[in-house]
Amino acid sequence: MACVAISPDNRLIASSKDYDVRLGDASTGEAVGGRLMDHSSAVRAVSFLPNSRWLASTSKDNTVRIWDVDRRQESDIGPFQCDGYAYSVAFSPDGRLIAAGDESCKIHIGLENDQNLEMLCPFFAKFKT
Repeated sequence: MACVAISPDNRLIASSKDYDVRLGDASTGEAVGGRLMDHSSAVRAVSFLPNSRWLASTSKDNTVRIWDVDRRQESDIGPFQCDGYAYSVAFSPDGRLIAAGDESCKIHIGLENDQNLEMLCPFFAKFKT
């Protein structure tokens, strides 16, 4: 698996190892619904909104997509374009902000009800092992 997340209500697991996101029942491990398929390259990260209703995914296709978990389809919000491969995504604890990081070392922040992710703060820290 390239990425995995557990919904805050502990009902679902989201995961990906390719271009699609799969949902599974957290208590049984069984698949739930069809695959979430709109990325054109490998999915790198998944994250649930704190209310567990929405799921965000990032991909090497430079996009962040928001999924309606109940309807098992992409939402009307987005997709959002990043400047490079989108490697990470997270929601704020109150669910009003979403942040995505891309390979150009930029962090893109979207505000509640905003139709676009805007780059609010470039982050150029390089970590050495």
